[in-house]
Amino acid sequence: MNILSLNGINLNMFGKRDPAQYGTVTLAEIDANLKTLGNELGAEVDCFQTNFEGAMVERIHQAFHDKVDAVLINAGAWTHYSYGIRDALAILKCPIFEVHMSNIHAREEFRHHSVIAGIAKGQIAGFGADSYLLALAPQCQPSMQLRPLEMIRPSIEAVRSQAQRLTTPCGSGGIVWHAWGSSDAPRGPLVVWHGGSGSWTHWLCNVQALAEAGFYVLAADLPGFGESAVPPDGGDADAMVTPLHIGLKQLLSGRSFTLMGFSFGGMTAGLYTAEFPSKVERLVIVGAPGLGLAARPFQGMKAWRHLTDPTERREIHRFNLRTLMLAHDDSVDDQAVEIQETNVPRDRLPGRRLAFTGALADALHKVHCPVHVIYGWDDALYQGRQDVLEAKFRASSPSLQSFEFVPDAGHWVQYERPDAFNAVLLKTLNQKAT
Repeated sequence: MNILSLNGINLNMFGKRDPAQYGTVTLAEIDANLKTLGNELGAEVDCFQTNFEGAMVERIHQAFHDKVDAVLINAGAWTHYSYGIRDALAILKCPIFEVHMSNIHAREEFRHHSVIAGIAKGQIAGFGADSYLLALAPQCQPSMQLRPLEMIRPSIEAVRSQAQRLTTPCGSGGIVWHAWGSSDAPRGPLVVWHGGSGSWTHWLCNVQALAEAGFYVLAADLPGFGESAVPPDGGDADAMVTPLHIGLKQLLSGRSFTLMGFSFGGMTAGLYTAEFPSKVERLVIVGAPGLGLAARPFQGMKAWRHLTDPTERREIHRFNLRTLMLAHDDSVDDQAVEIQETNVPRDRLPGRRLAFTGALADALHKVHCPVHVIYGWDDALYQGRQDVLEAKFRASSPSLQSFEFVPDAGHWVQYERPDAFNAVLLKTLNQKAT
């Protein structure tokens, strides 16, 4: 089976163009995932994009001669007025599916009308990059259950290969940082800190998109985690602030930056901003504890250190990810398990307690830069208490600018729903302070 995917004017700019509407996934990534799904379903997918109307018509004529089995088309703005492309498509004998990333019927009035819809077998709109997969799958196996594009994530090695590895002093060793983008990026530095028992890989699905959006992204392995040395003066979030500050002074030469932290790293980011307010332009908190709301949340977690069988350990890591970090079984993919089983044994800071206190809430009272908050709606730590969580932030943070829930995502929201998270984050970072 041969299927042709056509993309029209301006769609080569996916990933850079209006991420609030289209997300941060690129056309190259969409095409690659279409080909991957096609291979899984026994179909060969050919992808073509042009900004020239005549070239699109010629490619459609070629599809007629090639006798392709189906055509998927996102014509971009041509959807609304190009009768030339519409008439070329009408020549085809195969099914045509009209595809749109955004819901064109919920946007400007001129986008509501499609000259292609009348000759298409169907129209799929509003599902982001998944719209393409939803259009492809029925051509191959009408009854198949789709794997969302969100589940096709970049590999650790691919992302690491694009980074510069840096080190700064910490106790008897150093803090390891990974950097993406240019140090003189137009939107400045964006510093990101991971969750407890983690490393920079907690941001695996986000750092490249943020660099492409114009940030110089610096991701630390926090002291006592990943490849970094333990902090010299303690074993909790408050002990990290000084060595991180020393490191950032060295890496950024005193420049201010946007700071974002996930979970334990979000609490650490709040403590840092309260202590060094002149350095942080904006603070983004993702899925953080330290609000004085939760009893110990790990009751359902299983122990693994006593196990000697690697397969048994791996299955416990898979279980623990599903219990605390991710809301859906299919989100616990092999890569998530690899990240977990690599990171957790490198946690050298047992007995941390600040996450179970109100340390972050107390720090936020002292923070005066713009604060933005993002959580997964299905975060296991706050399930059924989302309203209490939001109210706590609004009461604790005098400079809170936005509070967002990402639907259908658990605690590790930026991994489980990376495209949705990246879109919310970039929208957040584009806001002007009020």
